[in-house]
Amino acid sequence: MQEMLDYMEQVRANTLYPLINRLDWDLLQCFDAMGLRRGDMINLEFKMED
Repeated sequence: MQEMLDYMEQVRANTLYPLINRLDWDLLQCFDAMGLRRGDMINLEFKMED
């Protein structure tokens, strides 16, 4: 994660939008400990029927 953040800083990216499952509590806790917070964007999904 730190390597990715370092790279983002090098290329002057200013926002990271990771997509994770809201039920993945371990990953949510990990990201929370790193300072990531819920953003303003909403992920939408539409499943096509076979």
